[in-house]
Amino acid sequence: MSVSDLLALAKATAEVEQQLHAARQDAAQQQRRISTNLLTLDFSSEYRPTGRWSRIGGAFSGSLDELTDGTVSAIQMAAFGLPVLVVLLIAALILRWLWRKLGSRRAGRQAA
Repeated sequence: MSVSDLLALAKATAEVEQQLHAARQDAAQQQRRISTNLLTLDFSSEYRPTGRWSRIGGAFSGSLDELTDGTVSAIQMAAFGLPVLVVLLIAALILRWLWRKLGSRRAGRQAA
């Protein structure tokens, strides 16, 4: 290749890189515009039915949540109470052993 061809190729490459850079800047600007102009809509209603059947339906719809909460509470109580029961069992065994030991000593004194 001649020097003039290399210069023409370098010029064309520079123009393409410049266009690519401009396109990236334009894309970044468009992305910023999208993120700042983003609108989120949340539709909700304050209407609550007041009839008897709607109250019964509301109770049934919340019953699964209540069952879940009750089950969680029962598991937590069992987990809390288990160590207490172990300590009480050990204390009861010690007291029973002491009771029998003292009872056998008294029976030995009364026999003598």
